[in-house]
Amino acid sequence: MNKDPEKVNYNAFVDDSEEIQQNNPKIKESLAKKSRFVNEAPKQTSVDFDHKVAEFKQQDVEIKNKIADLSTKYRNIIKDQTLEENKGPAAKTFEKEVIKQLCDVGLRLNNDSSQPEGIGSIGLTSLLLNIILIQRDTINSLSFQVSKINAAIKDVLDALKEDE
Repeated sequence: MNKDPEKVNYNAFVDDSEEIQQNNPKIKESLAKKSRFVNEAPKQTSVDFDHKVAEFKQQDVEIKNKIADLSTKYRNIIKDQTLEENKGPAAKTFEKEVIKQLCDVGLRLNNDSSQPEGIGSIGLTSLLLNIILIQRDTINSLSFQVSKINAAIKDVLDALKEDE
């Protein structure tokens, strides 16, 4: 079984390898499509995580500052003693804008998956309950002043009756 090297067709091996090389990309593509690791998200590094934490903290600080600013503005609106007929269009627009911004912040907090459920609604409700307490104190103060005025008027009327 001694074959001459000249009779062996080495080109047959080359032709087969060309076919294999042509088929390999197709096989690799189909295998890649079926692989469960192909669509996997890239793993996060600690730098990415630290960046996300810093971004979250910055957003948290911004929202807290905005809430504090809007709460202060709303309380000042409530404490304002300007009569409705004396308010100009700018003041009325400002009041409506503050209320709109408060509602937007509440909705934003409610839709934030990193915040507890309903935190925006609870925050707005808390603000309104505090405003009710401010209104109660104002009403009590005015009621006390009216009772003092009524007592003074009664004293004046009694004094006038005695003089008759």
